[in-house]
Amino acid sequence: LGLLLGCFGLGSVLGSFVLGRLYQRLSRSQVIDLANVVHGLAVLGLAVSATVGVSALATFAAGLAWTSITTSVNIVA
Repeated sequence: LGLLLGCFGLGSVLGSFVLGRLYQRLSRSQVIDLANVVHGLAVLGLAVSATVGVSALATFAAGLAWTSITTSVNIVA
């Protein structure tokens, strides 16, 4: 559990660095839509995963998407 939470945290921190580049290419609405799809796929991947590596990658992607969604919604609000 600690490894997966660490991957989620690492994904969210790295997501904050990637977010600026995403805003240069996509609108805030498109970033939110893309992040929702990534988060959904990450949760699905975590649900069906049988290995720690795939689970770690899924939680990393979920963390990245979570930061993108949270930040984008807060900026729009």
